[in-house]
This record gives sequence, structure tokens and C-alpha cells, in this order.
Amino acid sequence: MAVAGEQMVTLLLAGPSGAGKSETGNTLSGRNDFVAADSASSVTQRCQAAGFFLAGDGFTRKPGQLVDTPGFGDSDADPKQQLALFEQFKDLLPGGVSGMLFVVPFGRFGAPIQRSMDLFFDLLGDEAAKDVAILVVTHCGDNPQEKEAVVRASTALARYLPFFRGGLACIDNKVCAATAQNELFQRIQKLLQCTQGRKWECRHLREAQEYRASMQQRIARLPIDLQPPANTQLAALHRGDATREQVFRAVTYQEAMQRHRLEEERCRQEREAEAQHQAELARAAERHRRELVRQQQEAEKRRQQELEQQRRLQQEQQRLQQARELERQKEQQRLEQARELERQREKSRREAASLERRRARLEEERRETEARRREASRQRRRNESIATGEKQKRADERLPGRGEGMRVLQRARNRSAPTRGFQAEEKE
Repeated sequence: MAVAGEQMVTLLLAGPSGAGKSETGNTLSGRNDFVAADSASSVTQRCQAAGFFLAGDGFTRKPGQLVDTPGFGDSDADPKQQLALFEQFKDLLPGGVSGMLFVVPFGRFGAPIQRSMDLFFDLLGDEAAKDVAILVVTHCGDNPQEKEAVVRASTALARYLPFFRGGLACIDNKVCAATAQNELFQRIQKLLQCTQGRKWECRHLREAQEYRASMQQRIARLPIDLQPPANTQLAALHRGDATREQVFRAVTYQEAMQRHRLEEERCRQEREAEAQHQAELARAAERHRRELVRQQQEAEKRRQQELEQQRRLQQEQQRLQQARELERQKEQQRLEQARELERQREKSRREAASLERRRARLEEERRETEARRREASRQRRRNESIATGEKQKRADERLPGRGEGMRVLQRARNRSAPTRGFQAEEKE
């Protein structure tokens, strides 16, 4: 059936061996992308792909892809082998077919060509395939219009011409390749207009799409660095430069590489986990060692602190003892000083008492001396008074008139004489 396709135009070249399919492909691409030779046997042994640009109105050009298939329909060839070779196109055009160009040489409209057409449409097995089929007649020389009339009038092709609803194109790839390219482009443009860009698909193409999608999914699950080789093989399959077996081997190898890498990664992770475990054990041991060292250091620090406290306590005790000893010494000194002071005071008291006794003795002695002196003075005055009385008495005796008066005066003097003598002694 026909499905809506992508922007790229995809063309399939089919036909019997030696019909000029490869030359027609080179005419469309404008390059020698396909190996072509004037031979009745098939030169193309497998499907090949090449890019081209479909010229449109004005300067517009559409990208496209050509797929050249091996020739089939030979009587001496194995039909199954021909079918397998032809079905390779499904891997080159998984997105569908915009047009199928069935190429036959002019003048060879006999039984082999008819057998090839029957086999071609039997292989397609879809009525919708006729909508995108174009009959291309090669080796038409420099007058393709006459050859087209001959082809249309051929009784051998009368039954098959209605199958090619895309039209008929008579060209000659060798006489004038540009004219042939222009004729093919016009037929293809008309075909695209009729189909409105819709592409034809069959079960083979859908199976190829599923295969390609499955391969892409398998490739997408690969790591980024392992995808390019598998994508290269898949792209080569799309170009016809590789087979499914090669793509399968490439993808399988990359998957094996992925599994190997995953296994290595798992082993590396296990090694890293083991290394981390060992490192963690080493860190735990180091932490335990450091904890022991810390505890030992703390114990040593506590011991040092205790020793320091003991030393300080001893120093404090020594200081207190020294202070007490010093205080005791000071107290002893004070007591000694007090005793000395007391002794001094006692000595001073004794000396004072001695002085007082001495002073008293001296005073007593002075008093006694004074008393003796007074006594001596009284005695002397008494003696003097006696002597004076006697002198007076003798004088009175010598002077009788005055005698009585002088005796009265003398007696008055004698009465006052002791008092004046005492006062004089007091003054002294």
C-alpha cells in the first residue's frame, strides 16, 4: 500500500540482467556511482544505493536516493537466490519507495522480459505497487519518440503496459545522457504529483523498518562511544555496502563490548568498593589509633595535670610550711624581741628602781647630811650663842650699866635666832 513518505525521494531500479539499470542510475545521479557494462549477464551482484538530487521547477532540487538491484528473470538462475538478492532493497529503502523504475532494453521484448515482469509484480504482490511503477526502455538511440510508439504498439508488452501507471520513458543513456536525465526527471515529477509524495510500502519494507528500528533501539542502549561503529554498519546497510549479518555482528560485538565494559565497570566498582571498604577500615583503624593516641595523650595530660597539681600542692604546702616557719620565726623573733624588750624594760625598771633607790639613798644621805649639817649648824650656833653669851656676860661684867639692857636684847635675839637659822637652811 502507499503511505505518506519523507521529503527524500526514493527510487528503485529493477529489471532483467543487462537491461541498463546501472547506467540509468548513473544518468539520474549524474555520476558513475554504479558499475555498468554492456553485457547480457548481471554485473550488479547485490543491491547498491547512491544519492541524487531531483531537479524540479526553477532552481528547486529535492534530495533523493537510488537503489540498484541485481538483475533477475534469467532462465538459468536460481529463483530463490534471485528473490533473496532482490529483497535486499528493503534494507536500503526502509522508509518506502517513491517510484520503481523497471528497466528493459529496446528490442528485447521476448519471453525473458515477460518472465521478468511477471516475477517482478509477483514479488511485489501488491496492487498499489503499480501506482509507483515506471517502465523505462533503454537503448532507444537518438529518436526515442519513434521507439516509444514502437513500444506502445508491441503486442508482447501490451498486457504489461497498464501495470506501469507511472508512465513510459524511452531513453538512451549513451547517446544523450542529459536528455535521458531530463526525461526521467519529468516522469518522476509527474509520478510524485500523482501520488502526492506518498510512498509505497510492502511487508518486506515494514519488516526492514522493524529490523532497522530494533537495531536502532539496540544501538541506542549502547554507550555513546560504542554507537558510531554500529551506526556506521547500519548506515552501510542503508547504502547497500553491508549486510544484515555484518550489522548484526557489529551490534552484537558492541553489545559484547558494552557487557565487557559493564563487567569491567562492575569489577572496577567492586574493586573501588573493596578499596573504599579497605580505606574505610584503614580510616577506622586510623581513627581508632588516633582515638587511642588521643586517649593516651589525654591520660598523659591528666597525669601531667595531676603531677602538676601535686607539684603545685607540694609547692603550696612548702610555701605554707615556709610561711608558717617564717611566721613561727617571726613570732619567735617577736617573742624574743618582746622578751628582750621586757628584759630591757625590766632592766630599765631595775635600773630605774636602782636609780630610785640610789636617788633615795642619796636623798637620804643628803637629808642625813643636811640634818647633820643643820645639826652641826645649830650646834655651831648654839656654841656661838653660848660663846656670845659668855662674851656678853663677860662684857657685862665689865660694863655693869649696860649689862642689863644688853642681856634683854641678847635674850630676844636668842629667841629669834633658831627661826632665822632654819629659814636660812631651807633656802640653802
